[in-house]
Amino acid sequence: MFREATAADLDGVWAIYDAILTGEETGRTHVGWVRGIYPTPDLFRASLDEGVLFVCELDGMIAAAARINQVQAEEYSRAPWTILASPERVMVLHTMAVHPTMQGRGIATGFVRFYEQYAARCGCTCLRLDTNFTNTPGRALYPKLGYHEVGVVPCTFNGIEGVDLLCYEKSIRKDAVDMKTIVTAEQAPAALGPYSHAVAVGDLLYTSGQIGLDPATGKLAGDDIQTQTKQVLRNLERVLTANNMTFDHVVKTTVFLTDLADFATVNDIYATHFPSNPPARSCVQVAALPAGARIEIELVAAR
Repeated sequence: MFREATAADLDGVWAIYDAILTGEETGRTHVGWVRGIYPTPDLFRASLDEGVLFVCELDGMIAAAARINQVQAEEYSRAPWTILASPERVMVLHTMAVHPTMQGRGIATGFVRFYEQYAARCGCTCLRLDTNFTNTPGRALYPKLGYHEVGVVPCTFNGIEGVDLLCYEKSIRKDAVDMKTIVTAEQAPAALGPYSHAVAVGDLLYTSGQIGLDPATGKLAGDDIQTQTKQVLRNLERVLTANNMTFDHVVKTTVFLTDLADFATVNDIYATHFPSNPPARSCVQVAALPAGARIEIELVAAR
C-alpha cells in the first residue's frame, strides 16, 4: 500500500536508506549517495513535517519511500527540458528507494505510478525527476515507464561533489486518472499471449486471469491444487501492487476450475486473502486451462 508517511514510519524509512548507504560503502550498490551528506534522517523528519514523505507498506514493513513535492532543485534550471510547464504544474519525485530485501517485486514501478496518479490529482501536467548517472537500476527503470531523458547536468548535488545528474521528464494530462493505463507487474509471470497483466481505467483495475505459474521458471509451481492456488494469489498480489493496490481493493473475482471437486480446498486458501468484507465472486468449471493449470483467477479492483 502506498500512502503518506506518519511519524511511526520514520524508523522504517531510515532503515531503507541506511541499508542502501551500507551497500554503497561496501560496493554492492552505486546510487551515488554519501552517508552523513545525503540523504540523512533529518531530511526525512523535515519531509514528514512538510507532508511530502510517502511510503510503501508491504508485508508489515516499510518497503520503499520517496519525497514528492513541487520543489525543483536549482540544478534543474540547467537541464534542457522539452515539456514546458509553469512551476505549479510540475510535480517532482525525489530520493525514491526500495529496501534491498524487497527489491525485484515491482515496488519501484508501483511507486512511480502512485507518484503519477498523485500528480494528476493535484492538477499537474509535467513530471520531473533525476538520478545519479551511476544509478544503473534507475536509468533502466525510468525509460521503461515512459520517461524521456533530457540530459546530464554535471554539478555538486545535495552536497555531493562530482555528480552527473541525469534528468527525466514525462507529460501527464489533467484527465490522466481517467485514461486507460497498461499495468505490467515485473515480478508476475510473463504473458502467454497478446494481453496485459492488467488495465487501469480511472479508479478501476481489470486484471487478466492468472494461473499458478512460477515467474522464476515460467512453469506451474506444482501439480496439486493447493500449490497452484497459492501461486495464483501471489501472482495477483504482484499485479495489484504494481497499481498501488492490495486485496482490500478487490470488488469482484472470477474463479475458473477444471474440477469443482477442488472448490473446498481453493475456498480455504482464498479466504485467507479476504478475511473480512470479501468481494463478489463467481466460480465456474471449465474443460481446460492454459498450460494444463487446474485454476485461474481474474480480478476487478477499485480505489
